Amino acid sequence: MNRARAATLLGCIVGAALPAAASAVEGQAGAPLTGRVSDASGAPVAGARVVCGEASTWADAEGVFALGLSETPPPGATLRVEAKGYEPLIVALGAARTDLTLVLSPARAEGAGVTVSGKRAAAGQTRHSLDRETLRGVAGTGGDPLRALTLMPGFSRSPYGAGRLIVRGARENSSAVFVDGMRVPHVFHFGLGPSVFAPDMIDRIDFYPGNYPARYGQLTGGVIDVALRPGEADHWQGAVDVDLADAGGFAQGPVGEATVVAVSVRRSYVDGVLNAGANWFEIEDATNVVPVYWDYQARVDHTPKAGSRLSLMVVGSRDDLTFLEDPSSPDTERLTATSHWDRIKATYEQRVGPGATLTISPSLGVDTTNMVSDEELEDAAASEDSSDDDRRQEATLRVELTGPLTAEWRGLAGLELVSRAPGVRLVTPSVPQARSGDGGFSGRVPDAEQRALVLASPYLEATGRWPFGLSVVPAVRADVASVDGTRDLSFDPRVTVRQSLSPGLTGKLALGRYSQILGTLRREALGEDPRVVPARAWHYGAGLEWQANAATTVTSDLWLSRRVGSGRARWTLAVDEAADDGAARGEPQMVYGQTRAYGWEFLLKTAPAARVSGWLSYSLARVEQRRPGDAWQRAPFDGTHRLTTVWNTRLPAGWGVGVSGTLASGYPAPIEGGVFDARAGAYTPLRAPAEADRRLPMYHQVDLRVEKTWTGEVADTVGYLDLINVGNVSNTEGWDWDYRYAAPRPIRGVPVFPALGLQVRFK
Repeated sequence: MNRARAATLLGCIVGAALPAAASAVEGQAGAPLTGRVSDASGAPVAGARVVCGEASTWADAEGVFALGLSETPPPGATLRVEAKGYEPLIVALGAARTDLTLVLSPARAEGAGVTVSGKRAAAGQTRHSLDRETLRGVAGTGGDPLRALTLMPGFSRSPYGAGRLIVRGARENSSAVFVDGMRVPHVFHFGLGPSVFAPDMIDRIDFYPGNYPARYGQLTGGVIDVALRPGEADHWQGAVDVDLADAGGFAQGPVGEATVVAVSVRRSYVDGVLNAGANWFEIEDATNVVPVYWDYQARVDHTPKAGSRLSLMVVGSRDDLTFLEDPSSPDTERLTATSHWDRIKATYEQRVGPGATLTISPSLGVDTTNMVSDEELEDAAASEDSSDDDRRQEATLRVELTGPLTAEWRGLAGLELVSRAPGVRLVTPSVPQARSGDGGFSGRVPDAEQRALVLASPYLEATGRWPFGLSVVPAVRADVASVDGTRDLSFDPRVTVRQSLSPGLTGKLALGRYSQILGTLRREALGEDPRVVPARAWHYGAGLEWQANAATTVTSDLWLSRRVGSGRARWTLAVDEAADDGAARGEPQMVYGQTRAYGWEFLLKTAPAARVSGWLSYSLARVEQRRPGDAWQRAPFDGTHRLTTVWNTRLPAGWGVGVSGTLASGYPAPIEGGVFDARAGAYTPLRAPAEADRRLPMYHQVDLRVEKTWTGEVADTVGYLDLINVGNVSNTEGWDWDYRYAAPRPIRGVPVFPALGLQVRFK
């Protein structure tokens, strides 16, 4: 990409954000009037509008507000608090001027029963929260909320648009997705498929790139928590979605006076489209790869009496990817890869005192993955045992008690129990045995066994609020892990501090330690107990958050993380000269890989209530890794710069236009040539020195979305056209080297790709 073209794209992206940035600047001055807006459970009500006379402001993500008054309020002055989904609150403004506590009650729909609102987890140092309406209209995502979320700051770009969750350069298995607090194994279908959650079932997504609350454990990267949408209590409604890849349906509504239901199902027909296209155009080899996926979600909420709630949630996903050697031949060989998981979770909430709630949540899950050929299927069918699946079962129990401790402090005590069978892969390292002809050492193939993992994790968290807008959230989590009777204890303290600096402006600091038992544990040598040593990370962060108005938020974050792996055995080898067979001798040494990452993130975001909504984000980061004693090297997903923009505009006559763009540094490509290895008789790659910083070319892409809404009495119909990579830019995702590592050819990314869909929303 030439520099002029990159500069033009950068100018377009930044220029699109200027109108939103200009409208965000609204100053307030005067004597401070501070406080916090919460619901009955004590959870913050972000974005609540606080009005006193002609002065007004909005509560931040923690529900904290600071209202500047131009003059002293007269006797009898009142505060009015408004927030979507809550009854307006009007209170007399007495002598108190700081640390006001304003509690909102849920809004009641006409003729409906009690509305129960879900509690939001206490915020970490940085939390990006986006609702369903904001996420579903993002260009280039086909209306998929989780794909839209990956354009937020903190995410590293996923190669080929494959939906890999790479947070701040960390390995993919360091981060996880939760659904209403329950962890799920993966969230994207094979290839370029959508996420496993239907857009209509998602209520909100919270993204923590680091320094997350204590209820999330066994991770060292980031956290995504998806809140599923409870059913509406007043009447039944639904939707039907059809696009070029899949079709699905959604329905929600009341069942009796105290029960609401929401359910969604979706199934792809890519296999049918590919086969029909191949037959129509008489292309014999067009269906070598046939993907099929489906998913489902269901939720039932029951309110037996005031102050209590029961819910049951079932979610699942399945992917089948079939490879055909020769589709035109009736005797073609098939190789099928399958990934299938199901989860069921029950939740019981009971109010046990003023502002105190007890929550009990058990869950069960089964994961199945396999890759099998036709020949293996025939052999399995002929035998009594036809189960070659890699299967894992998981059971969890979470118990939480939240409530006020004092006038200034609110506490949370929780316990999480997890059992995974198998939970880890236990590996015995290869032991060098004899010297081979090329001068190296032959060794026994490492043993790998599957073992159960049991975790017991108590955690404590408290939120203290003092005058002048100071908030402190200390927390601690302990993880007791057991594998084959060998145990490890992790003790992870963390703390977050938030300070109101001026009306709408909040400063924040955070630091904490995080631990994770990885999927592979290693013995140092034969016969020894496994080393149940978790990977550990230390997160540090500082930033500013400005609630400019009800629709606009600006955040700026500095962050640093350090990670140490769980260790692997590395042998120090020599030849025993006294032995006739030239046997190898040496001692194993556990080596702990290290990673360091640091950077700055900026986000300007406007809510969908505005005529032009979306966000502009920029991430500056460096991610490096090494083994002890070695020099620091750039990590595989070290993306120095990433600029993303997402903007949607509502036009007359039901039209809407959206555009999204990405401009990012290429990932490291350290190979600079090859050298002939006489012992192996082949060329081996030669890495460039670290200071050379060899990379792939800069990545840039623009997506466009156009939609039209037809309004009817019974249903609204929405048609959309989503063009991914509308400019058909040939981005380079890697190099295809020849056998000498001398003449690389670029491996191109996704070309222009249309997503055409139709949705009917029944009112």
